[in-house]
Amino acid sequence: RRGEKPDNETNQFATMPDLLLIDGGRGQVSAVKQALRGTALEHVPTFGMVKDDHHRTRAIVDDAGGEIAINRHRNIFTFVTNIQDETHRYANDYRKRMMHKKSYAATLTELPGVGPKTSAALLAHFKTVTAVKQASISDLEEVKGISHAKAENIYNALRQ
Repeated sequence: RRGEKPDNETNQFATMPDLLLIDGGRGQVSAVKQALRGTALEHVPTFGMVKDDHHRTRAIVDDAGGEIAINRHRNIFTFVTNIQDETHRYANDYRKRMMHKKSYAATLTELPGVGPKTSAALLAHFKTVTAVKQASISDLEEVKGISHAKAENIYNALRQ
């Protein structure tokens, strides 16, 4: 979506970035540039963060392989390192949320008659397993695809 032509009236991502900073070297930058072909982001300068042996960014690289050492430029180095740290933190938080969500879904799929689709529908509707457990039979029936009989089964199974 963000790569589509910007339309200030309908596209909330209409402001184009000044550059794209990729966590990876020349290969990753080339892959991103290829993926962006034909999009509004195609001509946005794209750079990769090259790491040293201690996984600290030492340089940035473009898709042609041109490398710019940043470890000697304190302000740039700090800026890029902060971006890398924040990206890493966000990715880890996202991964943890997804694993947590999957473990909740697995809890629900252990109930008789509840498979992945029903589990996903329950979590989409109630947001948490706790809320599903607190739901009445009529609350459970509000979820798309759950009949009265299935709602009763879920309700009873959660109270055993």
